[in-house]
Amino acid sequence: MKNPILFLLAICVASVLSCTSEKPSDTTPLTGVWELVSGEWKMQDTTFVLPGPGMELKSMKYYSRDHFFCIGMGAPNMGSYAFSGVYKIDGDKYTESVTYSSGNNVGDEYLLSFQVKGDELKIQGDWFHETWKRIE
Repeated sequence: MKNPILFLLAICVASVLSCTSEKPSDTTPLTGVWELVSGEWKMQDTTFVLPGPGMELKSMKYYSRDHFFCIGMGAPNMGSYAFSGVYKIDGDKYTESVTYSSGNNVGDEYLLSFQVKGDELKIQGDWFHETWKRIE
């Protein structure tokens, strides 16, 4: 054999390339950065609709593999807000568990349904439905 080091290197590379990894996926259908496009929220005796007169709500939501955060400003009855936590997907539903919040909902869990089509995300809960656009 003319170059045993080259042969050994080739064996090492072949061994590494033949190994398979059982690493969990780093993405879910929700993974990314989303901007709120429209929504309807029923709070007490009032329904708020975006876009609509007097609604200047701006909001962004970010999902990693199992964490999320949401930040917004101009929300009726709330002003600015931020909350984050973990989420778990089960089919077309997922649960958000709030661990940090600018409000009083730490510890709350929300069972939501969702649908992703291309860069559009629709989320629906008991008292709201929202449409989000993926921006990253």
